[in-house]
Amino acid sequence: MNKSTMSLPASKDQDAKIVDQAKQAVTHVASNVANQAREQVSTQFEARKDKAVETMATVATAMRETSDKLKGVGPLGDAAGRAADGIEKVADFFEGKQIGDVVRDVESFAKREPALFIGAAFALGLLGGRFLKSSAHRTTGAGQANGSGLHDAAYAGSYADDDYRPKSGFGGGSSGIA
Repeated sequence: MNKSTMSLPASKDQDAKIVDQAKQAVTHVASNVANQAREQVSTQFEARKDKAVETMATVATAMRETSDKLKGVGPLGDAAGRAADGIEKVADFFEGKQIGDVVRDVESFAKREPALFIGAAFALGLLGGRFLKSSAHRTTGAGQANGSGLHDAAYAGSYADDDYRPKSGFGGGSSGIA
């Protein structure tokens, strides 16, 4: 018998045990990683949820104050009051929820009202896109686009000039009419 074959495991049972132990170790590590990821997502969700609820409460309070100031002025006061009520309901909904509860509620709503869900998802996508576009960091140095497609250099000779003074009369000339 060759010396190299003597160092191999003596039986297939030992091979199966080693493979089984490796599977258990991999399963254990994967389970730990999944639990840690789940915990981090849950912690992040809770922190952001609490901040969102706080912000909604602040907005609802401001809307309520606006509603009170606009009472009797027209329909704007009532609309602001209804908007404040709606914002408070949404804040209350999220306040006591865990991430699993929110996912289940969204899934349930999507099953009950698929058209409304798709419309709401589309609207949220548009709002999110507008928000991201408006909050993007822009630098507007000389010659760079300022977000409107125009360049800052186009404004260089307009109202920013130090010697800009309104001319007397019509048309910027001196017509003798004061």
